Amino acid sequence: MIRVEDSLNFHIIRTGRLLRQHLSGMTQEAGELTPEQWFVLNRLRHRGALSQVELGDHTLMDRPNISRMVAQLEQRGWIRRTQDPDDGRRQLVELSPSGLKVHDRIARRVPKARGDILDGIDAEDAAVARRVLLKMEENLSRLI
Repeated sequence: MIRVEDSLNFHIIRTGRLLRQHLSGMTQEAGELTPEQWFVLNRLRHRGALSQVELGDHTLMDRPNISRMVAQLEQRGWIRRTQDPDDGRRQLVELSPSGLKVHDRIARRVPKARGDILDGIDAEDAAVARRVLLKMEENLSRLI
């Protein structure tokens, strides 16, 4: 008989939920920011201006959800939409100066949070776990 507790998938989901709770605590202190909104701000910080479709692809959000999130972030003044200089039919999403401040305020806390989460896990084990998770992500992307 299969026990759920013996499944790697169970532990990934459980760890993901705990990680989300931890991240929610960090992002809430930045002013009612959800972890998903933080991922969007972080992606824009590191990739620069992106279309909503590209942003949704990078964050694994479907079009209605990314559209709603972009509207919320724009309303808060944390992002802005601009015309794509290469394609006038397309809009790009980019961080605003206030969005950059929010991002950087949270980003300063990330190294300590990562350290707390990875406490007792050596660099080699962390690297193996990352490779395994990336391979599982690749496999799942093929199956969906």
